Amino acid sequence: MGVGYTAIFANLLLIFLCQLIVSIVYNLKINGIHTKYQYKLSIFIASSIAIILCITFHTDIQTGYIYDLRHIPLLLGTLYGGPVVGVGLFLVQSIYRMFFGGVGLYLSLIVALLILLVSIVFYKRFLAINFWRKTLIGVTIIQIFPSFSYILMSIYQEPMFSYTEWIINSLILTSAVTLLIYFTEVVLNNVLLKEAVYHYKKTELVSHLAASIAHEVRNPVTTVRGFLQLLSIEEKDERKRWYFNTIFDELDKAENIIADYLYFAKPQEKQKKTIQIDREFEKMINVVTPLANRNQVQVLSELPPYFTSGVPQLFQQAFINIMKNAIEAMPNGGKLNIDTFEREYEFIIIIKDTGHGMSKEQISKLFQPYFSTKGEKGTGLGLVVVQHIIESMNGKIEVKSELGKGTSFLITLPKDLVSQITYHEVASG
Repeated sequence: MGVGYTAIFANLLLIFLCQLIVSIVYNLKINGIHTKYQYKLSIFIASSIAIILCITFHTDIQTGYIYDLRHIPLLLGTLYGGPVVGVGLFLVQSIYRMFFGGVGLYLSLIVALLILLVSIVFYKRFLAINFWRKTLIGVTIIQIFPSFSYILMSIYQEPMFSYTEWIINSLILTSAVTLLIYFTEVVLNNVLLKEAVYHYKKTELVSHLAASIAHEVRNPVTTVRGFLQLLSIEEKDERKRWYFNTIFDELDKAENIIADYLYFAKPQEKQKKTIQIDREFEKMINVVTPLANRNQVQVLSELPPYFTSGVPQLFQQAFINIMKNAIEAMPNGGKLNIDTFEREYEFIIIIKDTGHGMSKEQISKLFQPYFSTKGEKGTGLGLVVVQHIIESMNGKIEVKSELGKGTSFLITLPKDLVSQITYHEVASG
């Protein structure tokens, strides 16, 4: 008995309809009424409905054997939704298929299980690659196992359908998977674009307002600090001098916050110079030492004379920000390790603390404007500015963290090879 193409095209329409439902639900994420888990739940529900409808509107090809496109929603649901969604879809498919019985049941379950396992293996890699590679993976998985079962059945008994029908079926599967992946990618890219525009507009509005306020606040703060310094010069009372030092620390914090707001609102291009990192870190460690002492944090560093190109003031602003965050993450004491290792054309600075660490969700939001792990105490701009500064130096910044064990910042910067070679020539005499 041949393949019933009316049923097959009905299957395709049903799958596309369910995919459309997922895209509509996913677009709701823009309005902030959607979470990652709700999105995965929507994939599971829509794909389950697609599987059930595909099996319901199947075509009989031999006694005990039915044919439909149920493996497509199983495949794509697993690749986009992950292992938990995939296992759930496999159970839905297996249980519902049992109601129809037949000798083809066991072969169907084996093929579905193989598709599930291979899809789980490729899941994380699949989400990180481009459309063409995703299509290649999807088409390969959807073709190889059904084709293998067809060949196996053809060896031991009468073929389920003719060679021509098998070719047509392969083309249908390839086209369906390609179109569905393309449709899904268009939806995802559209959502990401809308999110980017939404955050940009929100950030632009707030940053302009913040910059205006920061300009107005900066001058009075500078004036207050100047007069307080004059008053503190003649002060002999140790208790009052401690008060003055505390006031200066708080004014410095305010100045740093204002600087972050101003840089974030309107980054200024300054002339780059050669930076020798061991000397710069020596200065920066002196700046953060009082804070480290108050928190009983031991700062350990052993930095070789690497050279890079950038604006020294911004370089200091970025790394002081990282070090202060690290020290503040250890209120009960700990160690702050600053280390480096080099590659041929770049070096990596590692700043590692033994603080409370961060969750994966916190890390994913760490460089978003106005997100802070400090709650109301943080502005949520410090690390955004840090990222901008590092990227302006043609570098990159990564974060690794584990709750209860600490956080590591890995900053990769290009070497200033001319200065590096000159330094070694002078040092070697």
